[in-house]
Amino acid sequence: MISRILSFSVQARWFVVLITAIVAAYGFYEVARLPIDALPDITNKQVQINFLAPTLGPEEVEKRVTFSIETALSGLAGVESTRSFSRNGYGQVTAIFREDTNLYFMRQQVAERLAQAKPNLPPDVEPQLGPVSTGLGEIFMYTVEFAKPDQQASVRDGEPGWQSDGSYLTIEGEKLTDEVARLAYLRSVQDWIIRPQLRRVSGVADIDVALSETQQAVDELSQLSRDGKNGHGCALVAGNPPKGGTERCFGTLHRNRGHS
Repeated sequence: MISRILSFSVQARWFVVLITAIVAAYGFYEVARLPIDALPDITNKQVQINFLAPTLGPEEVEKRVTFSIETALSGLAGVESTRSFSRNGYGQVTAIFREDTNLYFMRQQVAERLAQAKPNLPPDVEPQLGPVSTGLGEIFMYTVEFAKPDQQASVRDGEPGWQSDGSYLTIEGEKLTDEVARLAYLRSVQDWIIRPQLRRVSGVADIDVALSETQQAVDELSQLSRDGKNGHGCALVAGNPPKGGTERCFGTLHRNRGHS
């Protein structure tokens, strides 16, 4: 057998050279197209369900929300396993599917199961499907801020921008005189102007907001409660302060009404 191959290679050497050149060219072509990554993404097919429950602690989140969602996903075709965690005011359920399943079809199935489980959840809990991305996806972070006023440029009162009294006039004609109002305006710009435009960019899975004006309002109400000044408001504060090597969960409803 080997002698026949060698004899054919010698007799038809130009044909062998041609075949070798074609195979080598195809190999170079495939190498150029081969995606090479230092950290290959080996994440299994999964669908994440995120939810917020600001008024519930970890145990209540587990009993009233997480358990209901996991029960709704049980028996779903293609599910290999589920995992979850429950924290103060929020939680996450992850459903892991077989590799041969269609991820987008399974997301539709999960959404239908969530709709069925909605009557069993607390009224203020709205489960949301996570983006189609993995832990190795690229994240671009940015901040939305007001441009610093130019000290050399003359300030023109009545036109959009910084005013001589330190306030900021929006293009809608709204005058922002305090920090809370300016933060609320930045959040509105992020939600209604920047986010819709970024969603049109190809490859963007989701856009999340890290901070909001709510935190500033909570801080100010807490300061008012400590100082005993006038104010009106209601804010829910929860946390896990470490004590003696352990963590204790607490929730406090601060109400500040017309202190004098």
